[in-house]
Amino acid sequence: MTKENDAHILGIGGLVHDANFCLLDNQGNPIFVGEEERFCREKRRGGFPTYSISYLAKSYHIEVSETSTIVFSRETIPDDKDLKSFLKSTSASVVHVNHHLSHAAGTFYSAPFPEAAILTLDGLGDSICSIMAIGRGKRIEKLAALHYHHSLGILWMRTGWFLGFMADHFFSGAKVMALAAYGKPVYEDVFRGLFNLYADGSYELNPGRFPIESVARFWEKEKPFFLEKALGIPPREPDLPVLQVHKDIAASMQKVSEELTLHMVRGLHRRTGLENLCLAGGVALNCLQNARILRDGPFEKIFITPNASDCGNGMGAALYHYHHNLGGERQWYMTTPYLGAGYSTDEIESAITKAGVEYRIPESIAKTAAMTLVQGHVIGWFQGRAEIGPRALGNRSILADPRKPNIRNYLNQKIKHREWFRPFSAAILEGKVPEYFECKGDFPYMLFAFPARPDKADKIPGVLHVDMTSRIQTVSDKNNPLFHGLINEFYIETGIPMVLNTSFNDHGEPIVNSPTDALRRFLASGLDALAIGPFWIERS
Repeated sequence: MTKENDAHILGIGGLVHDANFCLLDNQGNPIFVGEEERFCREKRRGGFPTYSISYLAKSYHIEVSETSTIVFSRETIPDDKDLKSFLKSTSASVVHVNHHLSHAAGTFYSAPFPEAAILTLDGLGDSICSIMAIGRGKRIEKLAALHYHHSLGILWMRTGWFLGFMADHFFSGAKVMALAAYGKPVYEDVFRGLFNLYADGSYELNPGRFPIESVARFWEKEKPFFLEKALGIPPREPDLPVLQVHKDIAASMQKVSEELTLHMVRGLHRRTGLENLCLAGGVALNCLQNARILRDGPFEKIFITPNASDCGNGMGAALYHYHHNLGGERQWYMTTPYLGAGYSTDEIESAITKAGVEYRIPESIAKTAAMTLVQGHVIGWFQGRAEIGPRALGNRSILADPRKPNIRNYLNQKIKHREWFRPFSAAILEGKVPEYFECKGDFPYMLFAFPARPDKADKIPGVLHVDMTSRIQTVSDKNNPLFHGLINEFYIETGIPMVLNTSFNDHGEPIVNSPTDALRRFLASGLDALAIGPFWIERS
């Protein structure tokens, strides 16, 4: 490498699941964020991110083995042969950053705040499930930590298993969140009784209600019988129908989780007195909960990085080392989530040729796509560099017309092949949010869900969940001009300033990453057309 690159810092995270890495340049700017599942095509893959690092070496001509420092987002290194082989190949110094400090750094150093209170919440990492902290300038000060025996994230997982979503293992909580909108919190007192709350904003799980051994063996796919005892209801078998009682359990878990996080946020505010809050960890992907914290909590502004779960911990560890350990100035904050893989027009055309499909190059790919949506068709949209995090933000997306009442059922059944109760998101033009939703501001990373205005709900049924809320993504011309142009063309034609946006993948599959991935998924699916770079492909 050249002398200019000698200060590259490589952050590596997700060694248990969601393997990822981030490469910083010598000014502390993220050059590339790679999520291993996108490259190896195995969802939630853990271990050393071999495939994504190989892409970086091939496409960016950066040999990461020559970086000056390697930073791991955990305090110990697991017994992984690929990792050990990599470490033998490099002379870089090795640094370890605590798992939850990596979460905290990933969100705080990405935020446009000079100082902020920080709360992390997930299943566990380095024996911790949550920390409270303060970020000021270059440094992060940890205020409190909670042992994983009291993990809210693990309770979400256990509730998912109880409701029959065992196949999702660590990540069943996302389905519980989606199902919650169909129920009523009739079991809220049962879930509330699982927690002991304290005046400083902390909490503990009640060991008489939630046995410690159930948390300690969280990785074993055993049914959470403590919930059966508490609820007086047997666990749902995965192949049996979802009944109203299951919906009510999900709604109860959602309501009490919101109450608990609000309790923590209020305590953190009393301790810090700050106006800004940064959230991180897998529990911070709960959109309804985030909106509740924004609406009912004491903080003026909230920031959450789009890769708030473990898939962003390589980035967090690298940023923590650069700023907190080395004292590097804060010159960067996140203005774009598009830090993943990108492909040239030649590479895309080569992949199309190999796939043997016909294509054309329209004068405006955005207008062609918008007019196709107006006609009621569903399209794949593959453009630019991939977004980071678990949600498609307009570069690796499936798009549809939000005005169609039955589009949710069609997408879930015919395109995504997933549960009937899963919702979809609204990608809306920046500045148009208050006209359609009961909120103000910009929400570019699809991390908040808000109710639709009553006078607008019947105009956009496709993006509304059964509770009349939608996860929204505001799209600006500055941040993503091509996607903004598509939505604007749709707006000109229909008067509706948004499109339905969901991730470009099938159930159980990572979001498409390469042109080959996009073409393969298009050809195997019921999508009507594919916009891939400047090329337009229609189904015969």
